[in-house]
Amino acid sequence: MCRGKKSKERLTVLLAANMDGSEKIIPLVIGKFLIPRCMKNCKSLPLFYDANSNARMTADIWEKTLRRWDLNFSKQKRKVALIADNCTAHCTVDGLKSIELIFLPPNSTCVLQPLDQGIIQKFKSTYRKLLLQDMISANERKEQLQVSVLNAIFYIDQSWNMVSQKTIANCFRHVGFHSSPESEELSEDDDEDLPLTELA
Repeated sequence: MCRGKKSKERLTVLLAANMDGSEKIIPLVIGKFLIPRCMKNCKSLPLFYDANSNARMTADIWEKTLRRWDLNFSKQKRKVALIADNCTAHCTVDGLKSIELIFLPPNSTCVLQPLDQGIIQKFKSTYRKLLLQDMISANERKEQLQVSVLNAIFYIDQSWNMVSQKTIANCFRHVGFHSSPESEELSEDDDEDLPLTELA
């Protein structure tokens, strides 16, 4: 049996995608320390990383992220409607050239937020599956798996890449986002979580 202390590390992850699932934005991960010890010798990360003392989204991080996205979309000469929930850190940002911010009504996230309809759940279940696979491998070697913030970042990147276009498109369609009323629902993914016996 794998035993260990519960980690005190906390990370916040910002995910975004377009409604047909053909484009997933590179995630933003927020930790407690700007340069954790495990990242001192790391020259590059597969995603964006920021930090504050609570490892939570703040208005400053939100604005910085939106301005980075806006610059990228402007270079591509694209106009984007970005739908966000009304979290207190999700403030309006002045001077955006390519992004129009649209906030969901209060207390409607669980009904209208596409990522809450199964995308985040799929992301989390994939993360747990990857972590469990490594825990089993470590246990077979009679080792204890130590997961650092850097390890978690690579799990996050891999998990987000494994969320399929079909999953994203179906979740957007479920809350009413689709190109036409006649569009048919795509078939769901078959790669659900593997049971523990299969992982072992």
